[in-house]
Amino acid sequence: MLQRYLVQQSLATFFMISAGLGLVIWLSQLLRLIDVIIGKPDAVMVLLELCLFLIPQTLAYALPVAFLVTCVLTMLRLGGDSELAVMSAVGLSIRQITIPFLIFSMLLMIITILLNTILVPNATEKLRDRVFDLRDQVSTNLIEPGNFDNRIPGVTLFIGRERADGSLENLFIHDRRDNTNIVTLTSADANMTADGDNLILILADGVLRKQREGSSEDEVLAFDNYQYVIALNGGGVGNRNIKRSEFTFVELLEESEKLAASKPAESVRYLARAHEQISQTLFLPFFAFCVVGIMASTIHHRSNTFKPLTVTILLAVGVRLLGIFIQNEANDNKLFIIGTYAWPILMMLALAPFIMFDSPNQRLKRALT
Repeated sequence: MLQRYLVQQSLATFFMISAGLGLVIWLSQLLRLIDVIIGKPDAVMVLLELCLFLIPQTLAYALPVAFLVTCVLTMLRLGGDSELAVMSAVGLSIRQITIPFLIFSMLLMIITILLNTILVPNATEKLRDRVFDLRDQVSTNLIEPGNFDNRIPGVTLFIGRERADGSLENLFIHDRRDNTNIVTLTSADANMTADGDNLILILADGVLRKQREGSSEDEVLAFDNYQYVIALNGGGVGNRNIKRSEFTFVELLEESEKLAASKPAESVRYLARAHEQISQTLFLPFFAFCVVGIMASTIHHRSNTFKPLTVTILLAVGVRLLGIFIQNEANDNKLFIIGTYAWPILMMLALAPFIMFDSPNQRLKRALT
């Protein structure tokens, strides 16, 4: 019964913290993409699409942190209300208190592995593809009169004034995407529309100037009416670079094998990234051992929370930071990849005696109380 109560309390705390922390992370990531959403004719659908792609990454970030905070807050509350003392008095051992958290951490570890190895890379790839496409689309609503607009690579646009009927006055275009044929257009009147991947400009009363490579004189043409089309996905846009964060576990291993002969250093980075997706989840059961095991052993009332809490937090954060350092070293030396797995496992084994056996547990109590 007491273990069931412990599980209920920790689950309630975990879901609240996960929701709050996840919302903060999700919003912070979404705000970085706000510039590609504003002004799009289908902005609501674009927003919903990007929100969906951000969910796996948000969960992967939020779940481990939420679990650590849940362990700390649950132990503080149970200790502050003397419920840990009651559990101890009725014969519930530290091992029995720790086991539910350890099982919960194992379940979270499986979920996080699935997120890291499959869902997050695929969602990240789709997100970056979509953002790349959206950044290539220039909404005419965002081109402000009186300002030079350079969002199309290699093209500068300037609008003198927008009339009430939507037509434009004093339009300037400088298209240098093709260095062998630089085009400059000025027009007294114009209309601009976006059609898929093309920006279509209908110009009136203007001048077209072409600077051709190898020619000493510019070609100048005055026109009454002229249509100019800018292909947004051509010219200087180029191809998007694929990052390692967009590869699944299997794809990272395959890419590492492909690069082993030609680029051994890059091959190691792909291999290290693949194993990082799994090894970083091992810190979840370590948090259960560290936080629950130590705090359940040493906190029984409000007056003795500072020392156990400080030691626990410093140990948990310190071990995790050192794990990050080992992972960074693994990007340059594949021997450290073994260390990314060994480090959290060794720390769990080091803490296990203080939780599983009475004599080490008593020494821990005397040291922290």
